[in-house]
Amino acid sequence: MALLIALVVLTLSLTACGAEAVAQGVPIIVENPQGAPAGRVPLSAGVPFARKALLDPSILTLADNAGASVPLQTQVLSRWPDGSCRWVLLDFQADMGPDSKPQLMLRAQGPNPAPAEAASAVMDDSGVVLSNGRVTFKITKGASRGVLSAGGASVEILSEVEIGRGDKRITSTTVADALEVYAEGPLRAAVAVYGRRIYSDGLEGPFSQRIEMYAGSSFVKVEDTFVYAHLPGTHAAPQNPLSLWRLRAAGVKGEAKLAVMPFIDDEEADGLAVASDSVAFWGADKPFDLSRHTDEELFGEDTPGIALGLGKSCAALFSLETEPSASDVRPVRSAFAHTTPAVYAASGALPGFAAKEPGRFEAAEEGMRQILGFWMWFQDNDPKGLWGRGPWHGIFDWGDWQTRYSDVNGKPTGWQYLEGRYGWDCNEMDTTLMLWNAFLHTGESGYWRAAVAMSRHMMDVDMINVDYRKYDLPEYVYDPHSYGAPWKEGRDRLFDINTIGMGRRHNVQHWGNGVGDTRHTWNGGVIMYYYTTGNRRAYDAAIAMADMHMQRIWGYACGEYTLSMWCLYNAWQLTGEKKYIEEFKYRLGVIRELQFPDGSIPEHLDFDKKTAYPEVDERGGGGGLAFDYISNALADYHADTADPVARQVLLGLCDLLARAPIRYGDTYQDINYFRGFAWAWRETKDERYLERLKYWLSSMEAAPLAKGPGTEKEWVDSTYELLRQQAWRIRHIGPGVRMMPYALYVMPREEDKRE
Repeated sequence: MALLIALVVLTLSLTACGAEAVAQGVPIIVENPQGAPAGRVPLSAGVPFARKALLDPSILTLADNAGASVPLQTQVLSRWPDGSCRWVLLDFQADMGPDSKPQLMLRAQGPNPAPAEAASAVMDDSGVVLSNGRVTFKITKGASRGVLSAGGASVEILSEVEIGRGDKRITSTTVADALEVYAEGPLRAAVAVYGRRIYSDGLEGPFSQRIEMYAGSSFVKVEDTFVYAHLPGTHAAPQNPLSLWRLRAAGVKGEAKLAVMPFIDDEEADGLAVASDSVAFWGADKPFDLSRHTDEELFGEDTPGIALGLGKSCAALFSLETEPSASDVRPVRSAFAHTTPAVYAASGALPGFAAKEPGRFEAAEEGMRQILGFWMWFQDNDPKGLWGRGPWHGIFDWGDWQTRYSDVNGKPTGWQYLEGRYGWDCNEMDTTLMLWNAFLHTGESGYWRAAVAMSRHMMDVDMINVDYRKYDLPEYVYDPHSYGAPWKEGRDRLFDINTIGMGRRHNVQHWGNGVGDTRHTWNGGVIMYYYTTGNRRAYDAAIAMADMHMQRIWGYACGEYTLSMWCLYNAWQLTGEKKYIEEFKYRLGVIRELQFPDGSIPEHLDFDKKTAYPEVDERGGGGGLAFDYISNALADYHADTADPVARQVLLGLCDLLARAPIRYGDTYQDINYFRGFAWAWRETKDERYLERLKYWLSSMEAAPLAKGPGTEKEWVDSTYELLRQQAWRIRHIGPGVRMMPYALYVMPREEDKRE
């Protein structure tokens, strides 16, 4: 009976999406964009489900092109408030060639066939053992290395980091303090390792790994995270450079064939050095200088960069097969799996989100394609480059985007590297989620590649991975500008809080300008990376960002405390932990209590103050970035709960902003109001909201290009009018692209014929 009910509910869910026939099920598409060699590949794909549609994911089955069921492993990544599944991760394997694009079908028909050589994870007080009958990997709590074994042979896997030069080089060892199994098999077994990297100069830094094993595979994937825990010099004086970072197989015992290979894109680590026993992610002869790249005198928001706390996560494959098999299952870096935009949209997991439809708002869709196409082309082909280094790739800048192309008069002049915070984007305002939403809306694989790269960059480089309070930092690290709050200035508060999880500001450096800022801490895009792939590092980073926002920080400017609301609610949806929803409701209650009659909300808030708020109440705000963040938070929360307090706050702000003049071509344009006004139109049918949505959509429209641009000049010439209107800043255009699918969702069908 339970199976029958689940089948009926899933059928209704599929009918709602209006895409494939119900009998075919939910499509799961496998892509191999880089044309890897043929073979059997382990894959993970996150699939959303409508509220109440699925209670037990174990009933799901997956059928291949021939209709035969294939082994399937499921894991609930997120639940609806009623306990039903919101996002479910599918682990499976597929045969694929360099040009193949297998499509499987997900149904509710259980049970699943068992895989051959199933993977398992067994944990006890001493550690964790991963095994699949071919190979075994054991990691012991407190130990500094894992042991890979096969057929009586064994080898230790070491993570090695060295800092400095020559006889002053600082070496390191690692200690595992905590272990967590996050995948139990039978298709994939995995353990997360958390601990410390201890350096020979007495300093400590964070250490973490994710080790994954697959059914039928002799390959074990080890993803290692390096966090820089030293202080570099300032300006052009190099100090404490990164000399070596590698994963190495040491001390082979017994007769075995050792294979070691990188599991990263070539562009991701420009210091890559591969040997018979190791993969060095920075193994170049020249140490990586972590001091500033410029002598330019900067101040305030443009203060010098500091690499302390930047991270990088890279992986390698290790095999110790005594009898290599031609049928060995092997991970492929470029391969990925996903469902269709229709399924993402119909699930309601993204409330009020539209899939791209042929013939509907094609000019706006074309504008989005050209905006993203411009930045993606330069990411791979920038003819100028940073200090002559060419495209935006390498060990630390891989995945990030340059944010500005024009001069102060709006004329294209090339990338503005030397304008401090106008250099690297550093994820403002969640351009990571922008790319994920572009993929979920269109299903175009190019957006997937860019979204993965920016997610990985954001969770490592754009997020501070150490607690600044443990270091004697130079004065320039602390933000000297005022937030206008009566009780504390911006710089003072950084002395008091744990900075792990805090985002960085813009700079000419890949790792930002050293000034941690809660206004630069978005976890939505990283969480979407987790929902679509199950990447464990993304989960850890998203929680670190939410926990940073859990701190009640003095000097909260409007754009900061509203962003905290969005990140906290994201964490509640992800984990279901009470601490996040309780803090969210507390802050929402304070905001509602202090909301002004005109709908505005306090410009600053100190959530530790229980009464009075004497000076804070004199000034109202809530537009610009603040509205972007709080509208996303409250639209999600209201969709889940129908809480009238959320409705009051959000409608008050929407009414306020609908009465304000439209800003056009300005900093932080009103296209970042897309989602809030789309929500308000659905709630009220007030024509003011619809008319604004139509106007903002028109500002993003573009005619199809006569041909695909292939040079810098062709890209500038062909997209000039579109990007000029948007001030040539991706961090300002990004919110509009990110939220355009919400605007398209509410557009009346009679608008289809609009020219």
